[in-house]
Amino acid sequence: MRTAFVILAACLIAGCEGENVPASAPASKSAEARDLKEAPDFNLLSIDGGDIRLSSFKGKVVIVDFWATWCGPCVKEIPGFINLKNTYGDKGFEIIGISVDSDKSAVVNFARERGINYPIVYADDAVQSSYGGIRGIPTTFFIDREGRIAGKIVGAYGEDYFIRRVSELLAQEVENE
Repeated sequence: MRTAFVILAACLIAGCEGENVPASAPASKSAEARDLKEAPDFNLLSIDGGDIRLSSFKGKVVIVDFWATWCGPCVKEIPGFINLKNTYGDKGFEIIGISVDSDKSAVVNFARERGINYPIVYADDAVQSSYGGIRGIPTTFFIDREGRIAGKIVGAYGEDYFIRRVSELLAQEVENE
């Protein structure tokens, strides 16, 4: 609850948008690619009552999006995410929406009304902390096929940006360890 309040206060002050950090992924198996940080694993309760574990998506490109139903820029991105899932879902891509809402029933109703076709889970303080502290939403992480953070953005971006980033990551080969 306290974390949601802090995020709400930050969004009211900053308009739910923070510093936009370009997310450029290395295009090859360079030393830079090997130095990417592994995405912190989590096991969170989903809105359908099951558990979602990030590590179960290793081998896929994953967008991890911290968002809330009351955040206008977050809501604006959702139709694009639905399209991304429809377009790339069978090509090794997944989105996990991590809701920072305190009212869990609002999240369930919101997802149904909007036809969200990707997993939505409830944030906890541990996952927010493990991702460096979520100070503004939306905050979106790009995870490569090997489970490494390939980029982070804060603030809302258009669907074309996400298409470009997801396409780049899907085109990368998986390193053999």
